[in-house]
This record gives sequence, structure tokens and C-alpha cells, in this order.
Amino acid sequence: ITFQGEVFEMEDQRNWSDASFKTYCRPLSLPIPYRLSAGEIRRQEIQVRIAGTPTGKAASATARPAGRLELQPSADSVPQIAVAIDDGAIPDHAAQTYARVMNPRILQLRVTPETAPRVCQCASKLVFPHPAEIELEVIVPATGDPELSIAGVAAECKRASLAVTRVLALPESYLRSYQPAGPWPAGPAPQDLLEHARRSFPGTEIGSGVLTYFTELNRCRPAAAMCDYIGHGVTAITHAADDRSVIESLEGLSHIYRSAGALAGERDYRLGLVAIGMRSNPYGSGVMDNSLQNRIAMAEADPRQRGLFAAAWAVGAVAATEGHKVSSLALSALVGPFGAIHRREAWAQSGYQESGAGMVYPIFHVLRFLSAMGGAPRLLMRPAGNGIAGVASQDHSGIRLIVANLGTDVAHVRLPHDAEIRSLNADNFQSAIHDPQWLDTGEADHGSDVELTPLGVAFVRMAV
Repeated sequence: ITFQGEVFEMEDQRNWSDASFKTYCRPLSLPIPYRLSAGEIRRQEIQVRIAGTPTGKAASATARPAGRLELQPSADSVPQIAVAIDDGAIPDHAAQTYARVMNPRILQLRVTPETAPRVCQCASKLVFPHPAEIELEVIVPATGDPELSIAGVAAECKRASLAVTRVLALPESYLRSYQPAGPWPAGPAPQDLLEHARRSFPGTEIGSGVLTYFTELNRCRPAAAMCDYIGHGVTAITHAADDRSVIESLEGLSHIYRSAGALAGERDYRLGLVAIGMRSNPYGSGVMDNSLQNRIAMAEADPRQRGLFAAAWAVGAVAATEGHKVSSLALSALVGPFGAIHRREAWAQSGYQESGAGMVYPIFHVLRFLSAMGGAPRLLMRPAGNGIAGVASQDHSGIRLIVANLGTDVAHVRLPHDAEIRSLNADNFQSAIHDPQWLDTGEADHGSDVELTPLGVAFVRMAV
């Protein structure tokens, strides 16, 4: 590939979880705007030369031979699963009941001093069979005393009788993106809030990082030596929102996990919300309105959140943590644009709004299954091919395995042992979204062969 006529530069878009590199001109380092004289001609040329002989036609079969799944012990654990709660995604009584069925291990609360009373009171009502850890993401206003702001949030947690496990505080101005050379915003930097957080939350793990995405973490490196863990979030639709690009973003995640783990060093590495949609937009004035529910970049409410797509993508996001030091991540909220439990919204939700309340999205069952696996010894899953991604664990109760078909063809997987298998696909979609207990009540197959249609998810239990 040859570029001529201008100075081009390349951007590694894996920083945004894209599985791509972008080449463009002019370089961002050159001043803009720049002057072109009347009548001046600029020519740019890109030459691409391809050599070699094709090896044969691509396979066109709709189903491929079974790939044998190999599971091997490791020294790692499956990440703990969190659910996100903020002032715009507070569950009602019915959703709280379903949340107890899901039983997440971490409640990740995003608050400001103003929203902390409502969010903390909501969390206090979510009593799970195994009490969830409380993890705070505190947005500190640009005006006012930051120490008083954090202390006010701590007081609201105490008032709601919440025992906080972790706190990551961030100045509000750092929800925006800045170039490494600046200029940076006036006022306290993220590391300046660490001591305030320690004083207000004694004995609590204190995090450093961002409440946006890896790019911002990489540009504003966390104070790893001064904190207990680092964190950031993930969105799959910064640049492109077509289905293929979103699936390919899972390739980018493993690179992000490795790079952020290196920044964390000996510290813990915990992720905020890892989702298809964009929770906040560091690169513009806000997220894109998507009331028509199209597939568009930088949208908060993505239509795939309600379907098999988000369920399969979430499996892929956790599968990508294999070999990396991710301790926990939030794959969803309880309700709202990133929710796992249906509620009426300002945008259309075909297939849900006609039936009213009392339904869950397919990702609900993925969260429930992965929550039960969280913290258990992880089994390495040797690739089965055919677009299969999965996560496996083993404890005293046996082996749990969740696999998703991220490819475009029907895939077959051969398990190492006979197992109880529940497959979530288009055939049983309706029964699954109407029954939060579907993992217990849904019809199960028994055997060692799993057939997965595209975006299908299989929940597997095997005896040791």
C-alpha cells in the first residue's frame, strides 16, 4: 500500500474497541485550518497492490462440522458480574423482584451529590440471597468543594445503610476527551480526588481511572501507585454501528484488556459498564438521539440490547477476558437503555410494549448464569472455531459453561462430556423473555452435542 501527495498518519482504533486501523490526512499534529490558494491543485493517491493466488472458494454451507471443545484448568477466576444503576435507571418494585432472581454480585452505582440520595435508597432495597458488593462511581461537580461533594455522597451511603466496597471518583470535566498534549481542564485532576475519597470512605478500596472509555484512560494515565484498582468503561459503537463492526469490536476488547492491565500493574483492574450503546459521549455534546431505534453510532439506546444480539455479545465480552487480569465488569443495567429487565421507554420496543410489563431481555439470563460463575476457578476454553465464544468454570457443584455463536452460520460444538444444555435462540425467545426463571424451567437437552444458530447462546452444566 502506497500513499502519495499528502502526509498520512494511522490511528489504532483498537483504543475504541474497533477491530481496525484508520489512515487519514492531514496529521492531527499539523495546524488547522490551513490555506489553499485559488486555482491550486492538490493530488492525493493511494495504490494497493495485491499478489498471490486464491486458495479456493470460501465455504458456503449453512452448517459446519462440529468443533470439539477442550477445557483446561487455569490459575484464573471468572470475573465477577456487576449491574449498573444510576438516576436514570432506577428499577421499580417489579424489576427489583427480577433483580433478586438475577442475583448479581456487585451493584455499581453511578452518582453525583444530587442523585446520591435516590440511587443509594434504591440500592438499599435490593436485598439478594448473597449480599452484593456496593461499588461507587462518583461524578464530582466542576463547581464547589470536591472534598465536600465526596463527603456528601458518603453521608448518603451511610444514611441508606450501604456498606461500600469500592469508590472511584472523577471530576465532571473529565467525562470529556482531551488530547495528550492538552489543554487540560482547570480544577482538580482525577488523582487529586484520591485522598478525599480515602478520608470519606475509610477502609474502602479506592480506584483511579475514568468513567468513559479506554482512550481517555490511555490519554490520562491513572495514578496506579496511589490507588487500589483502575477502571474504565466500554462502548462498541463509537465509530460504526453495523452488526459486523459491533461483533468485530470483541476482537478489540482483548487488546484493551491487555493494555489496561499493563497500566494497572500490580493493582486490580475492574471495568465499569461494558455495553454496545454509548453511556456518555466524551467526543461531542451528548449521545445521539435514537428514538427511531436504528443502528447508529454514539447512541445510548441501541435496539440490539433487547435481542439475542446483546446476549451473545455479552458472552463474547467476558470470553475476551481470558488470559487478562479483569476482576469484574458490568454488562448491563437493571432497566433503561442498558437494561436487562423490560420497562416502558420513550422509544418503541417492538415485541415488548404490546405485552406490557413483566418481561426480561435475553441478556438477563446471560447475566444470571455468569453471576453464578463469578469468582469461580476458570477453565481455559480452547477455540472451537465457527465463531464460537464462551466462558467456563469449575467448582464443587461441577462445570458451568456458556457459549455463544457470533458467526453467521449454524455452528456445532462437541462437549467433552454429556451435559444438561439449554439453548436460547429464536425458537424459544418468547418463553425466555416472559420467564425470569427460564434457566430453571426451560426445556433442557442432554448429551454432548450443541447446535447453535447465529447469535444463539447455550447454557451448559456438566458433572465433574
